[in-house]
Amino acid sequence: MTASEYERIKAKIQKAKETGARTKGALERVNTQLEKDHNIHSREEGIEILNDMDKKIKVKEEKKEALIEKLENAVDWDSI
Repeated sequence: MTASEYERIKAKIQKAKETGARTKGALERVNTQLEKDHNIHSREEGIEILNDMDKKIKVKEEKKEALIEKLENAVDWDSI
């Protein structure tokens, strides 16, 4: 390995370390914000909350569709 190859590899390693540090900092900021705004303390807890929200949304969408169908059936559309 030549000195220039060594320096090139060394620079890439340093750049990777810096990128990793920035990524870690960003992740910590996101986690802090999730904790502050939504009281979410872990990835697993966040997934659990999202899954619960998805279930609630599906129930509300089903109710909405039932109400729309009921409304549509309540009106004699041919007379309009």
